[in-house]
Amino acid sequence: MSQKNTAVIKQNNKPLKGVLRVPSDKSITQRAYIFGAMAEGVTTVNNPLNSADAEATLAAVISLGAELVSRTETQVVLRGVGGKGFTAPENGLIDCQNSGTGMRLLCGAIAGQGIKVSLSGDESLNKRPMERVAVPLRGMGAIVNTKEGKPPIEIDGGNLKAIEYHSPVSSAQIKSCVLLAGLQAEGTTVLVEPQTSRDHSEKMLPSFGVELRSKKNTETGENRVIIQGGQKLAACEINVPADPSSAAFIMVAASLLEGSDVTLPEVGMNPGRTGLLKALRQMDASIEIQNARFFGEEPVADLRIQGKKLKAANIKPADVVNMVDEIPVLMLAASLAEGDSIFEGLGELRVKESDRLALMIDNLKAAGIDCEITQNDGAIVRGKDSLKALDEPSNWTVEHDHRLAMTGAVAGLCSPAGIHLDDVDAVAVSWPNFMLDLQALTR
Repeated sequence: MSQKNTAVIKQNNKPLKGVLRVPSDKSITQRAYIFGAMAEGVTTVNNPLNSADAEATLAAVISLGAELVSRTETQVVLRGVGGKGFTAPENGLIDCQNSGTGMRLLCGAIAGQGIKVSLSGDESLNKRPMERVAVPLRGMGAIVNTKEGKPPIEIDGGNLKAIEYHSPVSSAQIKSCVLLAGLQAEGTTVLVEPQTSRDHSEKMLPSFGVELRSKKNTETGENRVIIQGGQKLAACEINVPADPSSAAFIMVAASLLEGSDVTLPEVGMNPGRTGLLKALRQMDASIEIQNARFFGEEPVADLRIQGKKLKAANIKPADVVNMVDEIPVLMLAASLAEGDSIFEGLGELRVKESDRLALMIDNLKAAGIDCEITQNDGAIVRGKDSLKALDEPSNWTVEHDHRLAMTGAVAGLCSPAGIHLDDVDAVAVSWPNFMLDLQALTR
């Protein structure tokens, strides 16, 4: 394993000021690449995310036969294979690196293609659960093998049959995998999830000419998504908004640092992605939503954030679905808020790039915060006026997790003693220039 680069981030008593267009949406970029690769014709992706995860997914679809027609910093043009035109790479292997989204969605795309492929990733991705997508794909007729439930995941695709699948968890990755397989199956596929997860696939597939429908039970929250097999994808143009999960780190940093005034343009406002925004506003954060508009079917807006003392949060399991990736930085916000914040239903954090729940509690404790894990994967974070003024920087463990690395950097800006990040390069998965962009706002 290569040597990790470390860094110490320390409070400089400067607020954040300025305008920053955070990187484009990782989930939407990867979907655009996969859908475009499956489509007939040439798809143009404007303002794609240029990061490790997105690059891994782009490389994967090219290895399956899609053609990269052209690319610049702000545009990728991709010619799809059409129909069931994927071909297996010469060695039969696809390296998804750290991208769980790429791996799980590709499983659904490959399952109906009549090819045999093995998908693997880096050390972190190869620890993540894959039976959650393997089970429905097997139910549709694909041959799927995992290594004790984890990658590498081997798929021998073929003629799929539609199913009604009740997912035990609300997950956009599971849902999208089943929908992509359902497109290639005989009959009508139904995906049922306990609560509505983010719906980027449902919003983007119609742009590619696909018809589907969703039905939500207003009493239970249960969501059903229905798709007819045999539909073909037609190439189109996709405009990618700024990523709300990336924006979350600047939103929290600007909220915590007194005197801050930051504007983030073109942030995605998909209702399935605004959990962190809603939580911060409930904590009394000063966040204005300006210039609301649409990129295709995706709502976007400019966000203006000003520093203000926050109040404690009370996060329920239903809230977590819409901000699972943002919970770590929200826990940091809670550590500097007035009062005790209660988090419930954080089990999904344990199966992300790392065990984010355990690591966040350990990292916050190291920085002097009183916090603990409670029953059923909950947590309590007791807010303080400031992070503890220790004699030396507190250690912040990242374990290859970009969200933890960025949270630690924000914590450093609020720490008199500083935060020692044990892997600063982990940010490259979603925001390669995060440290430079954050520094630019403090000048």
